[in-house]
Amino acid sequence: MNGLNFDLTKIKIEEIRVVDASISNPKGVNVLHDDEELILDLTFETGVNIKNNRIKANLKCDLKPSKSTDIVGSFNLSFIYHVENLFELVIMEDDLVKTIDSKLLECLSDTTYSTSRGIIYSRCLGTIFKNVILPMTSSNTFIINMKD
Repeated sequence: MNGLNFDLTKIKIEEIRVVDASISNPKGVNVLHDDEELILDLTFETGVNIKNNRIKANLKCDLKPSKSTDIVGSFNLSFIYHVENLFELVIMEDDLVKTIDSKLLECLSDTTYSTSRGIIYSRCLGTIFKNVILPMTSSNTFIINMKD
């Protein structure tokens, strides 16, 4: 798809759901080790509803310190987007979505990630992950899974 029908003004965020925003710190550790790195696991999934012109984008993010193995931050955020001309931006095959326009997918993944960065940052304040800010990244680095 060549993105000729992609129009940012035809996209609206209808809803943001925080499905999970939990931090497990069973030992009550207050500070991470100075030399400790943060392991970040991100997954981005989309689901398409052509009939209602909606795309659901889920971002799952797990945060784990490299040494304090019993501490885990789990975040699952779900975004519902209304795309006015969605039927022009997907290729269907036997009632299944085969392809989503790359510009639309990039826009949704970038918006989902950047908004999630702020939500996750605010949820981490006052916790062991208080200094965590997800890194700047391109949507090209996501593993993208499409679901019907």
